[in-house]
Amino acid sequence: MISMNGLSYEIVLRMAAEAEILRISIEKLACGAMVIDAGVKVSGSLEAGRLFSEACLGGLGKVDFCRLDFNQFSIPGVSVTVSHPVEACMACQYAGWSVKVDIEGQKAYQAMGSGPARILYGKELLIQELGIRERADRAVLALENRKLPNDGVALWIAEKCGISPERLFILVAPTASLVGSVQVAARVVETGLHKMVELGFDIRNILSGFGVCPIAHIGQDDLRAIGWANDAVLYGGQV
Repeated sequence: MISMNGLSYEIVLRMAAEAEILRISIEKLACGAMVIDAGVKVSGSLEAGRLFSEACLGGLGKVDFCRLDFNQFSIPGVSVTVSHPVEACMACQYAGWSVKVDIEGQKAYQAMGSGPARILYGKELLIQELGIRERADRAVLALENRKLPNDGVALWIAEKCGISPERLFILVAPTASLVGSVQVAARVVETGLHKMVELGFDIRNILSGFGVCPIAHIGQDDLRAIGWANDAVLYGGQV
């Protein structure tokens, strides 16, 4: 049986081993969880964004860079190939887990979570409807946030996933970052699938997916970056 958390973990190990080259940083929290900063306190890189995206896909998708032509100009983009689109895009990549952790004496930590850890959490209606389950002794979760999670957040996530905290691996990148722009563009197939879900189509009939999307310019702030990145997917993406 395919372990999406296991496949994503292999990608995380590669990112950790090449952290300096990828311009990311690795932090081991006191509880044992690993936090991979891909754009909060570091610059990140295109390759870090590509690997971040593949980890979000549960290791079941391939992300490459390409050039996209729009009339008189060309801009960089991503091409995404997915072999198990329902599992990779909807059970893993879709940012469906609203992580909100209230810690005494601190402002609540809030972020949208994606990645195969969502399957272990298992409380999202979408995953329940798709009937996707997985047993794993480790979990990989990606958070779109400008603040890095602390021990309290990691312990909360580990408990929800039913694993020990030292088996938890958290990837973090804000929208207004290079990695943020890449990983949102790499959601182009997922966006198409989600639209089909909303229209009532049974996406379990889809055997594979392919899409291309321009990489949005990095915004000066996260709110603007969200607008630019989503526009790139909705108006520039093809699936």
